Amino acid sequence: WKGFNSWADDPNYFYYGGNSELRGYDYLEFAGNKGWFGNVELRFPLVWRFRGATFYDHAILFGDIEFPGERNRNSVGGGVRLAFSFLILRVDYGYPLSKDAQNQDGRWYFSIGQAF
Repeated sequence: WKGFNSWADDPNYFYYGGNSELRGYDYLEFAGNKGWFGNVELRFPLVWRFRGATFYDHAILFGDIEFPGERNRNSVGGGVRLAFSFLILRVDYGYPLSKDAQNQDGRWYFSIGQAF
């Protein structure tokens, strides 16, 4: 879990969305100057160097640049990891549970390393 808060005359904004913080949504889609984020991921062995994973991501943002009030966002999904001693290749599919006009379908993410 990770929380944040920024205030003053010119607060910093924090961005969520994408392959490691809120899968199922566009990269850096949500912004706010207060909020928190949590991720639960279950990883399990498959065969050879392949590992599977299922996950649930949740974020609450306040002080959004374009949207006043509170924004709750949730996503679920799964993926496959190919683990070497020096490198992990990751493919995830995230599906947004909190839908809006921009987020009706899931998204694929390809990355190197674990989400956290």
